[in-house]
Amino acid sequence: MGHKQDLGCYSVPFVSVELSHIIDGGSAILKPGVKFLVVNTDDEQWLDQQKEKLAVTHPSWTVVHLRAPSFSGAAASKEYLRFLRHQSGTDGGTFLFGSIELSRQCEGFVGHFGSGFTEFIYHQLCMQHRSHEFICPPAYDLRHNKALHTNISHP
Repeated sequence: MGHKQDLGCYSVPFVSVELSHIIDGGSAILKPGVKFLVVNTDDEQWLDQQKEKLAVTHPSWTVVHLRAPSFSGAAASKEYLRFLRHQSGTDGGTFLFGSIELSRQCEGFVGHFGSGFTEFIYHQLCMQHRSHEFICPPAYDLRHNKALHTNISHP
């Protein structure tokens, strides 16, 4: 599901989260000198836009992520369908676990704990991160950021 359609939960929809909110959450749990962000997302268009904003508002920060394959041209939809049917299980798993391995080097974790994916990644990091095993990294739940709270009503 794309970022724009993904409401997450009633009080803090995923669509309202920006990279600057993640940095603000990280500042609550990390040492002041940390300026490196590893992002796991399925919405690369959103991430590209957020990285452009962050370059202006937080130029000292570095943001990295693993980019999924992209398809263009007239055969794009056919290539993408073939990818989903035959390769995404392997490639998707490679990207997922590559992102987890990259995240294991992090000093803390910021996420929207209303998401099962966020909880999955965090539990993976609890098994091992940096030089620790079976000790969870410090975490910040974006649902605690009052600036993100909204009163969305669902039909």
